[in-house]
Amino acid sequence: MAIPNLAPMTADNLVAYLADAPDDGLRHEIINGELYVAPAPLISHQRLVARIFRLLDEAATEANAGEVFLAPLDVRLSDYDVVQPDLLFVATDRLTICDDDRFVAGPPDIVVEIASPSTRVIDLVRKAALYARSGVAEYWTVDRAAGSLAINILRNGRYEPAAPDAEGRLHSAILLGAVVDPEALFAGMPN
Repeated sequence: MAIPNLAPMTADNLVAYLADAPDDGLRHEIINGELYVAPAPLISHQRLVARIFRLLDEAATEANAGEVFLAPLDVRLSDYDVVQPDLLFVATDRLTICDDDRFVAGPPDIVVEIASPSTRVIDLVRKAALYARSGVAEYWTVDRAAGSLAINILRNGRYEPAAPDAEGRLHSAILLGAVVDPEALFAGMPN
């Protein structure tokens, strides 16, 4: 849900706002200077986050390719854009964007967002545009309700979905070895 404000909110405004407010357990993000607040995720959402984290972390560790991080973690894409993706991956040669212990200062190499009814439009439209504009090379979108996952690869400033292989699996173009079988990912998950 967008919270109306008179002037564009900056990253520093958000820090000050949260320092003065009680911890409400909600996710606070700004996109184009507009504050968005979302409720805490559901258990089914967190189960998907855990499954994808294990998959990405295993691929990153095996290849010594970088680090995978979980929300809540601020990613500052600009003074007016601070988001908390469900998961993100930063390649080893770019880990300097993680030097400030408080936030990631720039676009991760991979961002994963698990859409829920309350965040679907923000994740699939506003954040997709923001991530493309910011240079996030790969944007994974997971639709829990539909039981679908898309790996979107940034090409010429726009995201294009990766095609599945013959077995229906999706392969990361950024983190080699990260392969997702959507059917297995959603196996046993409640609708």
